[in-house]
Amino acid sequence: SSGRATYKMTSNVFSGTMRLSWTGGGAKYHQDTSMTMRVASNRKTMPVNMWSLFDGRNLYTVSPMFGAKTAMRMKLSPQMSRSMMLSTLNTSPQGLSGKLVGRGEILGRPCEIRQSNVTNDKVSVHTKVWLWQDLPLRVESLVNIKATQGKNATPARKIQTSVVATGVQTGIKFSPALFTLPKGYTVRDVQLPPGNRPAQRR
Repeated sequence: SSGRATYKMTSNVFSGTMRLSWTGGGAKYHQDTSMTMRVASNRKTMPVNMWSLFDGRNLYTVSPMFGAKTAMRMKLSPQMSRSMMLSTLNTSPQGLSGKLVGRGEILGRPCEIRQSNVTNDKVSVHTKVWLWQDLPLRVESLVNIKATQGKNATPARKIQTSVVATGVQTGIKFSPALFTLPKGYTVRDVQLPPGNRPAQRR
């Protein structure tokens, strides 16, 4: 399957829009994000515009903060890439496997509503996600970051985020160029932190 979804994102630290285009049921995708970040230290705002694509083998991310015409590349399996694609929308550490708590409808599409709560000594994350065919159409999350003590002490923080689909189209025939890194980019390879790498099969 192929399609495109657009989202409105709001929180107490950022706001913006995102457009997600996919083909092959998510085997390849392209994501555009445009948002404004609130800088807590001086109460100013900072624009953030970036895009990424997965071509079936590599995930490329392009942002002005990396430098002009520079793409960061990570080698990922299709399974891991899909997980990362959805993690952009779903902040829960449990991914999409939360407890089924109800059913609803977003943009005329029937959704499962799943909820998850994860707490440790540093943070607590409470997430509710509306899923249509494994695609999040709405995500409401609350992240409580606990205060730390010592030399580099930090105050407690609360981040509340809402991501809501404003449009969904399926059956779109995309140009293959949408899922291919354009020529002229400098590519830099990066690796996932050990804790985020997929488990190796034995």
